[in-house]
Order: sequence, then C-alpha cells, then structure tokens
Amino acid sequence: MDKKKADVVGQLSCTTSMQLIAGPMHLLGYDIYNRSFADLKGASRIPGLLAELPKTLSLRILRVFPGYGLGGLGNTEFRNFYHQFNEGDAWNK
Repeated sequence: MDKKKADVVGQLSCTTSMQLIAGPMHLLGYDIYNRSFADLKGASRIPGLLAELPKTLSLRILRVFPGYGLGGLGNTEFRNFYHQFNEGDAWNK
C-alpha cells in the first residue's frame, strides 16, 4: 500500500476505532457518577452498560468521523498544498 493510501486508511480508521475504547469508559464514568455507593458492585453495572453501548458507540462514531476523520484529511491536504505553494520543491524532499 502506498503512503498516501495508508495515511487515509489510518486517519479514518483510528479516529473511529478509538471510540470502541472511549465509549465504554465514558459510560462507566457516567454510571459511577450517577449511581449511589450501594450499587457499586461491578456485576450490577454490566447489564445497564451493555444496553446503552450500541447507541452510544454509533452516535460517538457518527459525531467523531466528520470532524476528526474527514476534517483531518482535509486539513492535511490543505496544509500540504500551501506548504508546496510557498516552499516549492523543497517541501517534497
């Protein structure tokens, strides 16, 4: 795979796949904050988290993808274009 294609795949996949880690942690943080200390048993938290996880992950991915995925690619192309415009062939070396 050439470098440009690898950069695109990496930018799009990393931003969305990180939500698979951040989403459950975010839900767990909400659960710990909102539930009383009597309900702190780990096993009692799992069914509630699993029920909310698909909705949360899908919405977080939809929210992050345009800004950090597509926006990151656009920013990189825009930046490279203007560096090339200002510095000429020295930017490619």
